[in-house]
Amino acid sequence: MSNTLTTPDQQHNDVEQEIDWEEWDGNGSFLVHCMAGGIAGIVEHTATFPMDTIKTHMQSYCAICPNKDNCATTAERIYGRANGIRGFYRGVQTMLYGCVPAHALYFSSYEVCKSSFSAASNAGDNFVFLTPVQGAIAGCVSTFLHDGVMTPMDTLKQRMQLGHYSSVGQGFASIVRTEGAWALYRSFPVTLATNLPYGSIMFAVNESLKEMLTHYHDVAGSPPTTTTYLMAGSGAGAVAAALTTPLDRLKTKLQTQYLANTMPSSHRPAMGNVKQKIPGSNSTLKPGSNLGIVMGLHTNPIKPSVCNAAEVEVASVNLVKYAGVMDALKSIIREEGVAGLFRGVVPRLCSHTPAVAISWTTYETMKKYITSLEKF
Repeated sequence: MSNTLTTPDQQHNDVEQEIDWEEWDGNGSFLVHCMAGGIAGIVEHTATFPMDTIKTHMQSYCAICPNKDNCATTAERIYGRANGIRGFYRGVQTMLYGCVPAHALYFSSYEVCKSSFSAASNAGDNFVFLTPVQGAIAGCVSTFLHDGVMTPMDTLKQRMQLGHYSSVGQGFASIVRTEGAWALYRSFPVTLATNLPYGSIMFAVNESLKEMLTHYHDVAGSPPTTTTYLMAGSGAGAVAAALTTPLDRLKTKLQTQYLANTMPSSHRPAMGNVKQKIPGSNSTLKPGSNLGIVMGLHTNPIKPSVCNAAEVEVASVNLVKYAGVMDALKSIIREEGVAGLFRGVVPRLCSHTPAVAISWTTYETMKKYITSLEKF
């Protein structure tokens, strides 16, 4: 074999060819996957947080709350009580703290699974698409690791979205003091029951759509284009979100209970002179009582007495203490019917459809960019 000398210009051209999109093999170091995954998580959650806030409010309303299934009315309530757009971003800092390590684990574990499946299939240098079964397995592994980090933050996020706590630190301290540290993981079983199916469906559909779109529109054996990532992510997010909405409703119910004594004192005057009837009894709560003020702020903070249903909702939400998943499930079906399990499906679709597209497109783009920097 002859040894051929190359000039610096030729070496530079070789590097440029190596990092060309069509030539890039999709691989990278663990650090690259973590960095790209963390950036993708931040972009995803900040971009879709307003719609997630609307979904959390809708799923927290009781069975008799007026306009409980109306996205526009819910958005108007949030906007009005928070004096503007900032109400839609209340609690977003929890995602910034949690999503970086969670998404780093999420995407790096996906890459490990993908590499293992690729080695087993002897795919060579071609870009690898996982089969639906392989995608489902990778989704379960990634989701489990992700949720182990994110569940406490998600619990705090949903409470802050509903108007609780003045800061992340104050929220954590309050939960630990009044409910115990285990409360941060109270919803972990139902979170896994929600997100493992969601993750497996989303990964399987995403991989299948990427392969199909690449086969018809891109170059065979090459990585998908940005358009393909966006289209596949949107489809995967929509399908997975719609199918797992009932589980997500249960998760929200469990994460937002036990809130009677956690409302910041600055919010309490909103319910100051309102007498609230306790459902199922002839008793009423004293004006300004801690019990019942949470959803009053949430539903009608300026004139809570205008809406009688809101006053009943206030008491009922705070009095119900679900013993577990089955208790919450039976309660929803008894009060609202099976349709109640799908409350919030529209904002959930509007949130997860772009979220998956943004997350995966950002991840793949950043992975390619960071990998290109490593070559210089």
